[in-house]
Amino acid sequence: FGHIAQLVEQGTENPCVPSSILGVATIFKAELNQSLIRLFYNLLSSLMRESSRRIMLSKLLLELKT
Repeated sequence: FGHIAQLVEQGTENPCVPSSILGVATIFKAELNQSLIRLFYNLLSSLMRESSRRIMLSKLLLELKT
């Protein structure tokens, strides 16, 4: 949200003031860790769902062959 706040501040309160343009908002280590954990969890969940689909498809194909 920090980046959005900086854009709003630049556009409304201090337009065209170069010193008002700051770098990207600070990302705290805890927030970064939470984001990485969420990303890893979502990736792992997706891989597990795909693996489960493949197993179910394999079982179905085996049943159709018999």
